Amino acid sequence: MARVALPTQAPVAHATRGQEALTTAIRGVPGTAVPEEIGMMVLADRHIQVPAVRHMRASVVDAMQVPVVPAIQAREGRVKDVRRCASNISLAQSLPVRRRINNCQFLTQEHLVKFTMKSLVLFFGALALMNTSYADSPREQLNQMVEQLQQNPTDNALREKVIKLALELKPAPAVPEEARRHFVMAATLQKQAKTEADYDLPIQEYGKALLIAPWWSDAYYNLGIALELKRRYTEAIGNLKLSVLADPQGTGVRAAQDKIYAIEAEQEKAASAQAAAQAAKVSLDAVYAGLDGGVWQAVYMIDQAGQRWDFTGPNVLSYVYIEIHGHEMTGYYVFNPNTAVGRVNPIGRHLTTFPATAFSSRQFIISQTYGCGPSGLQPKNFETNISQDGHNITQVEKCNGENMSTKAFNRIR
Repeated sequence: MARVALPTQAPVAHATRGQEALTTAIRGVPGTAVPEEIGMMVLADRHIQVPAVRHMRASVVDAMQVPVVPAIQAREGRVKDVRRCASNISLAQSLPVRRRINNCQFLTQEHLVKFTMKSLVLFFGALALMNTSYADSPREQLNQMVEQLQQNPTDNALREKVIKLALELKPAPAVPEEARRHFVMAATLQKQAKTEADYDLPIQEYGKALLIAPWWSDAYYNLGIALELKRRYTEAIGNLKLSVLADPQGTGVRAAQDKIYAIEAEQEKAASAQAAAQAAKVSLDAVYAGLDGGVWQAVYMIDQAGQRWDFTGPNVLSYVYIEIHGHEMTGYYVFNPNTAVGRVNPIGRHLTTFPATAFSSRQFIISQTYGCGPSGLQPKNFETNISQDGHNITQVEKCNGENMSTKAFNRIR
């Protein structure tokens, strides 16, 4: 280990004064016992105390203003050891740096300066950190978070943080007058609402109030009710939960929670109805798939007596057709141009079997209030069945519930 030249002036003359000052300083430490492992520095040519190795006291910092010279350290932390070490100061003049005499450690000026500088760096660093930590008060933090929320009103995580911070403040933050203005406007419009569309304005006004005072429980509750009446169930439940979060000990917590349960029931019912409607739509899509624009021609008919009549030969009186456009079916006759009647009416539809009739299934009944019986004024029905592949249609014609004929149609386009 390298040796460092020490001052030649012996500090023995001041040892007694240094010892007395050190003893007084140790007695000034709160408590009767000196903490284990603490060492005290004693200046060799001054009777002023230098800092403890581990615990710096405010009274000791002033001592750093004196010249730094070789000092000693008592490792065991007892007064008698400090006195004993103080009596060995003169021996330190000829020893290597940081050597021990009777369990006493001697420090040169260079080491003591380094220790002092490190202590000061740590002290001022801690002070700067403490000043940074307390730069913004909780209320200032709340104001900053509210400003952030106003820039990002859909940030629900930030909104919840604002509410929780507001709950910690004593006294609680007041509701600004501008927020109350929007709240009263919203409540007034909500009372006047008669249709779902009428709730749009109250919802907007409640939103404005809650951007100014996002910790306001009553505003969240009223907004939740308005959203429920607008059938925006998920948003309604979310705002009612924020109402509970903003005032967990309030008298309205029970009502808000019960309202959440009620809206959840409405939400489930609406979801079931929507699912059923979607299933029905899918079913209808399957019903109409491939039918739109199709034309079917009657191939034969079986009459009431069971006799079969061909509807495709060259000598038939007329040809019978069915057309489907969209969700409607129409039936009509076209006279055979090779017959006398057909020559009189050579083209076009000449007789409607049944008018355009809407259907929502591939098995349905087309009803007419007249068209059969001796007078031709009796009700007539066509029980219609469309095949799954859409190529064939069967119609059973009934008069007063009695089967009159059955026609079979094949698709021609």
